[in-house]
Formats: sequence, structure tokens, C-alpha cells
Amino acid sequence: MVQLKEGEREGLQARKSIDKDREEHQKILNSINDNREELFKLHTERSKLFGHNDRLLTLHNNLKNNVISYPEKSTDSVNYPI
Repeated sequence: MVQLKEGEREGLQARKSIDKDREEHQKILNSINDNREELFKLHTERSKLFGHNDRLLTLHNNLKNNVISYPEKSTDSVNYPI
């Protein structure tokens, strides 16, 4: 068996450590990208919900105004002979 010199052995250990650090760094980058994509999807869904909510509120207010004005409209028609 060939014995490595002390410096060569330390160099190999350092490379293995750097490789592990690179792998861990890549895992973290992948996780960040995945989280970023998920946040973008959630933000898009949130925007859609706000839009739907605004439309529903407008519809609700229109219906409420029609219901409130209905008695006024119906009594006005009673006052006019046909």
C-alpha cells in the first residue's frame, strides 16, 4: 500500500470537506428556489382572492341597494294609475 504524505492526506480531507460543503450549499440553493416558487404561487393566489373578494363586495352592495330601493320603487308605481 502506498502511504500518503501528511500534506497529501490533509489535502484529500480538505477536498472531501469542500465537496460536502458544496453539496450542502446546493441543497440550500435548491430549497431557496423551491420556497421562492411556492411563495410566488401563494402571492398569485392571494391576489386572485382579493380580486374575487372585491367583486363579491361590489355585487353584495349592488344587491343591497336594489333591495333597499325596491320598496320605494314599488310604492311609486302604486301611486300612478294604470
